Amino acid sequence: MGPLGAASLGLGDLVAAGRFLSRQEFLAKSVDDSFGAARALVWLAEVALSLGSPSDAIEIATRGRGVAEAAGLTTWGAYANRIIGRAMRERGEAGAPVTEAALAVFQGQRLPLGEALCLWDLGVAGEGADHARLSKALGIFASLGLVDRVSEVLLDLRRIGTSPRGASPDVDVLLSAVGLSGRCSEAVESELVHDDPIGLAKATAARTSTKRNVARLALLSISPPGLVVLAALGV
Repeated sequence: MGPLGAASLGLGDLVAAGRFLSRQEFLAKSVDDSFGAARALVWLAEVALSLGSPSDAIEIATRGRGVAEAAGLTTWGAYANRIIGRAMRERGEAGAPVTEAALAVFQGQRLPLGEALCLWDLGVAGEGADHARLSKALGIFASLGLVDRVSEVLLDLRRIGTSPRGASPDVDVLLSAVGLSGRCSEAVESELVHDDPIGLAKATAARTSTKRNVARLALLSISPPGLVVLAALGV
């Protein structure tokens, strides 16, 4: 149930994720599986936060942290604290100290994913953006091949209106990352229709041209000489 819940959460199917993870927690508790229960509760807290219920997220993550601490599962306790910190920020409270505590655990255990997630949270926690922390988070996400996370950080930077270079991330770069993530491209493009229609139009035209060229290259790879000339001419 846990892998199914995690997969559903990754795909953005929060209803399915909640169903699978609730079942996992029940089964884990029934066989005294502290690891499974703590993991399920942390992911359930993530679901609650994604559904816009920070208070529920704090309650669930606190339960998960209790299970993790009782079993000596410091990594999952840190993941629980990371969600509590985010949820506190959503409620307008100071969640940074809780996130800093989670960050210290991840850095001490040399867990790059947890470290990057906390750096991202702390990088957007204030009035503006902590570019040093966000740059480090982006570097870790990129090194892990997590284009979903890279696109989410870029979206946050665009909403804040800044980046480590000064200006907001370019629309074409943002759309490229979001397009590869396959999770939120439609929502982003809908947002850009209102925020930056010219930038969206230019990026869309460039992307269409790229797709056309790729299609022609595919044709060239299988075509006899006569058709190669026509494909090269764009006929």
